[in-house]
Amino acid sequence: MIVKIVYFKISDYDLIFDKVSDYTCKFLTEGENQVFNKYVFKRDKINLLLGRIIVRKYLDLDVYDFDKNQFGKLNHKENNKMYFNISHTEGIVAVSFSHNQNTGVDVEIMRKMKEDEYISLLNYFASNDEKNNLFKLIDYENKIEEFYKIWTSKEAYLKALGIGLVNDLPKVCTMGRNKKTNTNYYSEIIENKYYLSCASIEVNKQHNEFAIQRLTEQELFEWIDSPLDII
Repeated sequence: MIVKIVYFKISDYDLIFDKVSDYTCKFLTEGENQVFNKYVFKRDKINLLLGRIIVRKYLDLDVYDFDKNQFGKLNHKENNKMYFNISHTEGIVAVSFSHNQNTGVDVEIMRKMKEDEYISLLNYFASNDEKNNLFKLIDYENKIEEFYKIWTSKEAYLKALGIGLVNDLPKVCTMGRNKKTNTNYYSEIIENKYYLSCASIEVNKQHNEFAIQRLTEQELFEWIDSPLDII
């Protein structure tokens, strides 16, 4: 079972905004357009719009094919066997796609932190095995990378479940395949400063493989100018 991850690097928000802001009616519902117009910053507008463009182009959906659960996770109204999830941070929009099984994706820009800061956060969401694995590392940069791997994997797992925060996150270990939760994880540093993780919950013990694609500006602009059935 293949889980596909597509991400787009935003090098210049002003440039992308000028290129895609006229396509809100094509890719956003009336409600999404209202949210788009309420946003003050171009960054928030573009993150919303690009996420919807990638999903609707990749799955060939019209603007009325989305539904939300009580926690805000988007679903396909008609096809309950197609799952996807959107994540964005400063400069990156990422989407994961999977057939027949829930998927979640999270991407974060890696920022420097003091040791007491990341240890305090680890105590909130990391398992003992995850903490021990991080504390074995000597180099500061490696510790920061491992911290973001754990963090983004936990977020991806929660998003795959389609629920909000849970109290027992330390009981969930994201190191490799988790047999208790039937969850596979994929993590990678992208564009030299972002950590991206994806979680996919298995169905009938089918092992998942992950494939990642970087969407170029040329590909994005071709997508928005073409009919919805090109993918």
